[in-house]
Amino acid sequence: MNPPHENSPHDEPGLPGVEHEAALVRNALELKALLVADGHGVPGALRLERIEAGISNETYLVRGVIEPCGGSIPAAGTWVFRRPPRDHVLPTAHDMEREFSTLRFLAGQCYAAPKPLSLFSGSSSLGSSYIMSWEAGRTLASARDTARLTPAERARASYEFIGALARLHQLDVTTYPRRSSSTTPFAARQLSVWRRQWEAGDPPPRLTRAFNDVAARLSSWAESRSAGTAAVLVHGDYRLDNTVFGDDFRLRAVLDWELATVGDPWCDLGLLLVYWAEAADDERARIGIAEGATQHPGFPTRHELIEYYASVGTTPPDDLDHYTALGYLKLAAIFQGVHARLRIRPQRGERFTTIADAIPRLLSLAGQACG
Repeated sequence: MNPPHENSPHDEPGLPGVEHEAALVRNALELKALLVADGHGVPGALRLERIEAGISNETYLVRGVIEPCGGSIPAAGTWVFRRPPRDHVLPTAHDMEREFSTLRFLAGQCYAAPKPLSLFSGSSSLGSSYIMSWEAGRTLASARDTARLTPAERARASYEFIGALARLHQLDVTTYPRRSSSTTPFAARQLSVWRRQWEAGDPPPRLTRAFNDVAARLSSWAESRSAGTAAVLVHGDYRLDNTVFGDDFRLRAVLDWELATVGDPWCDLGLLLVYWAEAADDERARIGIAEGATQHPGFPTRHELIEYYASVGTTPPDDLDHYTALGYLKLAAIFQGVHARLRIRPQRGERFTTIADAIPRLLSLAGQACG
């Protein structure tokens, strides 16, 4: 196992010393109560470790024993516990029940994702939360992680990664439980959603002007997108550090299904290109997530990724740059929400301090992408 990734334990950011330990004990006690109430038997000692890599929902590695064994959770072992943040939860965000139902759908489709084990409804101070399987393996979350690989290993991981996205977009979504009945094009709905989320994050006026400028330029394009675009399961945040690989660099699991929904596949591909920095992309490589991970020799270019996706899936449209611009706006809105939460509960670590700096950079790149 090679941390860090969404399922990799680290110290709880922003909660040093006694406060950190108290937070873990509080979560462990609340989780024990949920397990008993849900019929999983009486838990023994549970050890929780915060997984730092995610910047949205709180994720914990759980080690322990449940005796007597009951329900769907193994009697002993390692699991992952997911719950929403305690502060500044934006409307429609952090929907644990939707995420759990998506994992259940994927399990029925035999798609590579963590296995959903138990859902706890929002009747406690934790809100809705759930337990899923721990997917051990190798993750590629930074330039340091990928520097250890050979060019051939980087290429294999990349094509596994983009191939898994193409397979996701080919799943039959007839039985997917959370489908919208809206006839508005998906890109237009996404633009509206992320505009609202941006405003809810209480951004400064100068950044709002930049956000609204790009949103206005994308508006007519988004509304013109055909409502007949194939409806597929969209991951919503498909990036290299949301996947787990085996030592042979075969993909084992795709993580973090918080934003999954049925919609336009090109929104996934456009956002993927936001994250995929090439060797000379210093500006794109400093957006605060997976910084520089794809800049080493052996990683395909964005054009090569698109070509491979087309070869195993469907040919992308000519307006993919607009989807990439929409991806930049989406990430800027997410970062603004995280930044608002950090003003309430400051957290330490370089990753968190760079979020505010990344927002104007994302807005600038969005403007460049939409022309």
